[in-house]
Amino acid sequence: MEQTVERVRALDAGGVVNLFCFGGMPHEVAQRSLDTYVDQVLPKLRATDPHRDLGVPTGAR
Repeated sequence: MEQTVERVRALDAGGVVNLFCFGGMPHEVAQRSLDTYVDQVLPKLRATDPHRDLGVPTGAR
């Protein structure tokens, strides 16, 4: 999580693209990965720069 925030800051990224499902990964595992991102990572990214529109990932709760 901290690496993602630091990379966004270092690159002054205008957006973030993430992949939550790999190959034959079961749907439940991919969903858990997405849920973790939405609950733990996205709030930190938004707090890093509240004026930046980071959007909401597809399937977010």
